[in-house]
Amino acid sequence: MKRITNENYYTADEPFNVFGYRDPLTGEYQKITESYLIESIDELKHSELITPVIKEMIEVSKALFAYGYLYWSFLTLSMDQAFKAFEATIAHVHEKIYGSNYTGNTRLQLSSMIDRLSKRNIINQEKKSRYHNLRNIRNMNAHPSFQMQLGLPSYDVLKDICTEIDFLFHALHNQDK
Repeated sequence: MKRITNENYYTADEPFNVFGYRDPLTGEYQKITESYLIESIDELKHSELITPVIKEMIEVSKALFAYGYLYWSFLTLSMDQAFKAFEATIAHVHEKIYGSNYTGNTRLQLSSMIDRLSKRNIINQEKKSRYHNLRNIRNMNAHPSFQMQLGLPSYDVLKDICTEIDFLFHALHNQDK
């Protein structure tokens, strides 16, 4: 793990000296650069329907991924931030559909909100299962027994979560029509 100093602050974290990717056009092995990470997160577009608060959460996640070039652990932290954006989206959509995220004085758990969105046909059974899987992964990350370093595959999780957030806001928009 990189110990940050004045001398190495702007240099790539060591795993980037090992990992690379195969260029789809040339077939050549390429070193992963900060530009590659920035271009990757720039591909993650989000709907104009997403609320500013959740857009900001997603942007923080994308920034953490890009800064992962300097500090490898930020790649995994980007995924944690994306889970927060996902949970905030579920809560937002649930509140719009049901009028509240509470039963009495008790806030509903994420699992209950997912189930209730399914009951109202905002999400189908496949999405319900997928969202519970995301919730379970989030729980494993939020309550670790060791330091997990997912690294570059965090991008795939981030991309999937962004897709699901877009879906939920589109479903909410279509529900309002």
